[in-house]
Amino acid sequence: MNCEIRKKTAACIFAAFCFSAFCQNNSAVSEDEQIILPEVTTTVSGDSLSAGKDALPDFSKIIPAAPSGKDVLPKLPGLVAVTAEEEPVADLGEDSVRSVYAQGLIGCGFPGYFKGDFSIYKSSGDEPFMLKFLHESENGYGLNSAGDGYFDANTALFGEKTLSFDKITLDLNAGYETLTYGLQGKSPFFYDLNQRFFSTDNKFAWKIGHGFGLDFKLSGSFYSRYAGVPDIEIATEKLPVRSESADVFYLNPGARFFWQGKYFSAGLSAAYDFESAFGESNYSSQSVNRGVFILDADWKNSFLSAGAGGGVVVGTSIGENSVVPVFDISFGAKWMTALSKRPLELSLAGGIKSSHSTYAQSEREYAYSAADSLDSETTDWFADFKAAVPVSSVLNLDLLAQFKKTAFGNGAREADYSSESEWGLYSFEKNERTLFTTEVSLSYVWKTFNFSAGWNSHWMHVPSNEYANSVKADISFQSQNGIWGFSAALEEFLGEGSDVVPVIGGTVFYKIHDSIRLTAELDDLVKLFAGDDRTYFGNKYIKNSGSANISVRFFF
Repeated sequence: MNCEIRKKTAACIFAAFCFSAFCQNNSAVSEDEQIILPEVTTTVSGDSLSAGKDALPDFSKIIPAAPSGKDVLPKLPGLVAVTAEEEPVADLGEDSVRSVYAQGLIGCGFPGYFKGDFSIYKSSGDEPFMLKFLHESENGYGLNSAGDGYFDANTALFGEKTLSFDKITLDLNAGYETLTYGLQGKSPFFYDLNQRFFSTDNKFAWKIGHGFGLDFKLSGSFYSRYAGVPDIEIATEKLPVRSESADVFYLNPGARFFWQGKYFSAGLSAAYDFESAFGESNYSSQSVNRGVFILDADWKNSFLSAGAGGGVVVGTSIGENSVVPVFDISFGAKWMTALSKRPLELSLAGGIKSSHSTYAQSEREYAYSAADSLDSETTDWFADFKAAVPVSSVLNLDLLAQFKKTAFGNGAREADYSSESEWGLYSFEKNERTLFTTEVSLSYVWKTFNFSAGWNSHWMHVPSNEYANSVKADISFQSQNGIWGFSAALEEFLGEGSDVVPVIGGTVFYKIHDSIRLTAELDDLVKLFAGDDRTYFGNKYIKNSGSANISVRFFF
């Protein structure tokens, strides 16, 4: 009998304790509400304990039942629960919709300037994406009219999408772009040149586990160039076919298998390049086949890093070599100093690197040019040095030095702006060269005020689309609340064929709303007000010499 009384008493105390704990966390229960506990009975049989269905009170009226399959245990702060459930479904509620944004810019100005730039994107959360449309045109350069061939236009459409799964990430990119520019009456056959680009760049990343991973890529492009011919009969009789049009296809698949540890990583990669010209050009049968195989490894901790890699390049357009060896060695270091809270960073790298420039890359990098063949391999001995020195908490010094020297007879291709062709476009030449470039820049940041100055110099060979020296400086400022601000920039080019008049420009902006900003801009204002022209490399064609425009940017 005493045993039964003790059992009843213990059960009542336990039920009351549980009831009290749950009620403290449930604000929905009224203080005036009376709870009547049913009589608790416990039957003892042998060494086991069993309870009847009414042994514990019914709390369902005051404690909401957990959904099926969900845990009702309390969660301790700082702990992450790990379950074997499937990935959560993306939240398409109000908060999720807000993570999709849109922004745009519309601008116009003198002489005949127009720009429209619009994009819709989701940069975070489940499956980010981006869609972008751009159109920019200039009809007339300075006092020269568009009807005389002084114009250019660029239209582009790009899209990006990321798909993420448990251990797999897929990045998809595609784009279409057209570029048109007038030939300013300098060609006896053409009045403009048109370039079209179709491109795609896709990446597949698989985290196998235990630090191992596998990456795949598939890139490709189609490039088409054609010219506007006012008199077809004259052009057909006198003009080489290849100057009128070009159609080139490019494909670049690749893969890399790697292992990534806490401090050490290593990988083996392979890539294939295929480029082929087709159509009616006199080099439509040309093609380039190229394979690259690289083994690399690197080690790093919080203040030191070191890496090395090596491999071979094989193919049909690597000069007179059956195989081109490549390698690189790199070192890096960073440490804190008493001058600033930012670390001092140094890096040094060197070796032999080899690359292939596509037909589209060559003609786009060098304006007013037309290549007569696909490019072959470019191989260089190289050495790079970089340093970021925090002079103080507001002042920073950046240093850069680069050295390149042609290796294995595989020179670099550049447009020859020193001579003119009979059709008015510049051709390309491939030469061996030794390049030594230095760059020094100084930046100062204090609150919302920024100032920077830099000097870039080519001490030996000077690329045909650059000058031997360039000096630039710029400042910017915005109010504490970010409602208004301004910036100004100056750049001076020094060297053979350069214009002694510096390029000076500036912008002023004002936010009329959190999501709307107005901007006024002046570019190359000395030439703009003087009405003079600024020539392109080779002094045959001119650039847009000065402009003034206003624009509105909106964001929502």
